[in-house]
Amino acid sequence: MKKILFGFLGVLLILDICFFWENINYTQRIYFAHVEGKVKEKTLKNTAETLDGQYNYTVRGVSSKGDVRELYLQTKHEIHAGTYLEIHAKNKKDATSWKTRQEYEIPRTALNRLEK
Repeated sequence: MKKILFGFLGVLLILDICFFWENINYTQRIYFAHVEGKVKEKTLKNTAETLDGQYNYTVRGVSSKGDVRELYLQTKHEIHAGTYLEIHAKNKKDATSWKTRQEYEIPRTALNRLEK
């Protein structure tokens, strides 16, 4: 009976550690940003010797709770000035993915902080 109890507690301990590890390393936060036209374009050569453009953006992101963070975004697509973005960012790293959004799709608290 003691072996079964200790085995069950061991499995619970391992599952608990895995749960906290995943939350620390893989949790993403959603930020909203407004692109104001600060674009740095970099031209890269790929393996086929053709030119690829890479656009680098530094934007001020605001979460739906009102937390402000400066985000660094790299993409192959040019994002036009005045575009609103939904950016997914990890705790330790910057933007992992992004989507364009309309102004009415952004939470009011984030939109108020973006306009300041």
